[in-house]
Amino acid sequence: MKFSDRYGYTSPQDALIVEDMPIEIANAICTLLDAMKDVLDRIANHERYYYTNNLTYGKIEKAIWTKYFNRYSGDLKFNYGNCKPIAEPYFRDGNIKWYDKLNLLEFIVNYLYDYSQSQTDYTQVVEFFVSRLNREFERLFYGYRIIDYVVTPITDAEEIQAIKEATIENSDNVHVHIQKALSHYSKRPEPDYRNSIKESISAVECLCREITRKSSLDDAIPVLKSKGVQLNPQFEEGLKRIYYYTNDKRTGIRHALMDDAYVPTNADAKYMLVICSAFVNYIRALMPDIKTEE
Repeated sequence: MKFSDRYGYTSPQDALIVEDMPIEIANAICTLLDAMKDVLDRIANHERYYYTNNLTYGKIEKAIWTKYFNRYSGDLKFNYGNCKPIAEPYFRDGNIKWYDKLNLLEFIVNYLYDYSQSQTDYTQVVEFFVSRLNREFERLFYGYRIIDYVVTPITDAEEIQAIKEATIENSDNVHVHIQKALSHYSKRPEPDYRNSIKESISAVECLCREITRKSSLDDAIPVLKSKGVQLNPQFEEGLKRIYYYTNDKRTGIRHALMDDAYVPTNADAKYMLVICSAFVNYIRALMPDIKTEE
């Protein structure tokens, strides 16, 4: 922590960087790309790996060139598995929009993840790159993190953990809703907060329907008690109110938009994403004691 932060002259929260990518952030990304290249080189030089299975940094750059920028592969000059740098000058170019740079970063992360699914030896590369990125973003007060391989504008550690748990520890249907909520919230350059909220509450509804076999969250909440979930009355009422909010025609979240529809904000969508993820985790924590419908 800097002197100015310790003594209250500046606040880390106030210094949080969003909707921008200063050169310091771009430099950190490029430094990690260089570090990843070294990791890939060490793996490639290990005697138990065959060359055809090796992931080189050149392959990543070629994928960027042909699959992200959709350029002709013949225009990309190779030299012993490496190619002219593409990502580094792109991230450091001050004329390129910040969200386009984050789009490229997300492409790289997903490319690494997809490769690791077919070549599991490269799982460590994905984990290395993502964990270091998140560490650097936190150090530099950058308002984004990589969560479930999506660049997401959420920074609080507890919030991140809640969403991570909701995407990992649940059924495919619940996971899909949380992932969609995350994607809508993170959509660039214009986030879709209305659909993010819709998917967040749908995750809660999906889980409760799986447990009770009721058709709606409104019907499922009272039945949860018979399954072993003893909600505090105020907690239960709050959950109902949140559900009613998403079904209010004035919000347009689960209905056609009205002329005077309320426009959800970043804070609304973030709150719903975090609170719904937390509620899903809470219910799942009680699952061993819950009787599910046959």
